[in-house]
Amino acid sequence: EIKAVKTKLSSQGIRFPAQDPDLSLLSLSQKLLDKKNNRPIHINMVTDDFKLAKNANLYFRGKINILSLSSFLLKIHRTISSKQLRSYFKNVWKKSLNYTLSYMIERSKIYPAEEKITWLIEKAISVTQDSILTQDAHYIDSQKGPVKFEIGAGKYEQEIAICEKYIENHNLANSEEELIAGILNFLENLKISREYVKQARKAIEKHDSKNAVIYLKKGNGFLISLLQIASGQLTNLKDYDIVEKLICSEISKMEFLRAFILISLGRVNNAL
Repeated sequence: EIKAVKTKLSSQGIRFPAQDPDLSLLSLSQKLLDKKNNRPIHINMVTDDFKLAKNANLYFRGKINILSLSSFLLKIHRTISSKQLRSYFKNVWKKSLNYTLSYMIERSKIYPAEEKITWLIEKAISVTQDSILTQDAHYIDSQKGPVKFEIGAGKYEQEIAICEKYIENHNLANSEEELIAGILNFLENLKISREYVKQARKAIEKHDSKNAVIYLKKGNGFLISLLQIASGQLTNLKDYDIVEKLICSEISKMEFLRAFILISLGRVNNAL
């Protein structure tokens, strides 16, 4: 059964699918679909495994709903009739959301989190806009692949990697520091900008989403001002390009995280 799933995914251009235990959910979902017999039954797959979710979207082409765990819990919280159960699922949802965001932030240096946060936002929108579990619009990978807000690829890869080390307070060799000598003041300001993310994370851990949004908004404003200063002060094109890449990457991370929190609070228009 797993082999059949892999074969179908391979025909869709997926060379490296999710792990076998995860793919068993696709096999199970297919069995449920086969037994549906045109009855009005909604099949929902709940997972926080982003790779599995992408595989499932290609595999089923919109025939089943695919939700993140936090979106599924939010759906239950918003639709259940019992006040006591609503309170219970709200607390479970907050814990799940906190874990997911914390995990993504911790691993963002290894695996860029923006694409996954985009997916979480889309799932949360589908939950907050609909009063019942609706058939999810299926996601189709284009041949060019999804847009990724990544830095460090291509031009100035070495310099950007050194900048990241500096921002994280790692020791640099003299030769490394020479490469970024002209932008050290801006890197110091990027250290400050990351404090806003840390404060937002602490607020999330305390279930204080309102203040988390405030910190991220302030951080975003700080970065935009820093970018404007860079455009006026940096006359060396290479230095400006590096600083621009770094700042825009930080802005994208803050904006994605802020939008996701706003969606979770039901403020869809503000997030968009």
